Amino acid sequence: MSGKWSVEGDTLIEVPDETSPPDTTRRLITVESPDSFSTRYDNAPESVTFRRKPKTGAAHLRAYLQPWPEPGTPGDWIEYTHDRIGTSYIDRSTVSRQVRFAGAWTRYDLNAAGLAESRHLAAARPAGPERVLIMERIYQRVLIDCTERLLKRQETRIWMDAKEASASRHEGDEPLSWERIRTYGDDNAELARRLCEAPPAR
Repeated sequence: MSGKWSVEGDTLIEVPDETSPPDTTRRLITVESPDSFSTRYDNAPESVTFRRKPKTGAAHLRAYLQPWPEPGTPGDWIEYTHDRIGTSYIDRSTVSRQVRFAGAWTRYDLNAAGLAESRHLAAARPAGPERVLIMERIYQRVLIDCTERLLKRQETRIWMDAKEASASRHEGDEPLSWERIRTYGDDNAELARRLCEAPPAR
């Protein structure tokens, strides 16, 4: 977003350039702590709180460097979320806990609708020398900081044509660069709930 912002007392004034027609928004800001503030539109009672992303440190590095198991064969997969084109699972046989950290292998499978849509999109691509492959399944080993609600992907395996087509341990990634798990619009929030608040029983 581009635009102009200004502060008058405790009011933030936003004038985005990319709205049509142009719109001016006024929101009241309340600083709650050095790491958080809340805002609300000046004509609405509801407020939204924003928090600074927590810092990672030595504890995160130690957790990240711990070895992790292979996905179970066949594994003990339980569904934790699904959408229009696929389903996500946790392998309970690989769940690990390290004080504030929890890890597990996850899997996302395209369903029949997802496969059909992917094949339709692949067929619509211009013809070329390279064959189009469809990601049918993806495995990921993830590590979650249950206290600060952060996530780190440790390993990814992608299946195409019913076999493993690529794998990565994310070499070159910064070990202390973790993703924030948001409370809305993020399937990782449900994964964190399952692993941190109510670990799957074995």
